[in-house]
Amino acid sequence: NWTPCIFFLFSLFHRSLLCAFPTLRRYAGAVDGVFLDLPGPWKCIASATKCLKPGGVLCAFSPCIEQVQKTVAAMNDENCYYRFRTMEILLRPYEIRQELVEELRLPSLDSEGQPQEEQQPQERPAAKAESRAMAFPSVDVKGHSGYLTFAQKVLFADAQE
Repeated sequence: NWTPCIFFLFSLFHRSLLCAFPTLRRYAGAVDGVFLDLPGPWKCIASATKCLKPGGVLCAFSPCIEQVQKTVAAMNDENCYYRFRTMEILLRPYEIRQELVEELRLPSLDSEGQPQEEQQPQERPAAKAESRAMAFPSVDVKGHSGYLTFAQKVLFADAQE
């Protein structure tokens, strides 16, 4: 039975990073990743940094770009993050419709690879068609759901001295 081993591979902690760091002392340098989805993620960067292992990844969700700017500024103040990356998360719905799809008809080629003369329309067999479910991106995209900002904690050589 391998189920108990999962605990050693993955652990999830739900704690308030807004509280003073001494209450989080047991996690200092022990966390592989932190995901911040809260108002004012920049207020928690110092606590999250203390919890992260070197090589750990911090991810923050922000609904507006001004929050991204404040969060990245707080990460820069810690002087231990690199590989900054921010991605906008877009909400783009798709429409699923049944469409009639005709078989593609390529021209016949002669022995030299040249197209043969077109048959008269009355001589051409009718193209086969079948109904298929097709997905089309909606043209009505009204906005986004937010931004994800990622950075990795490192120990710089000059910071260790």
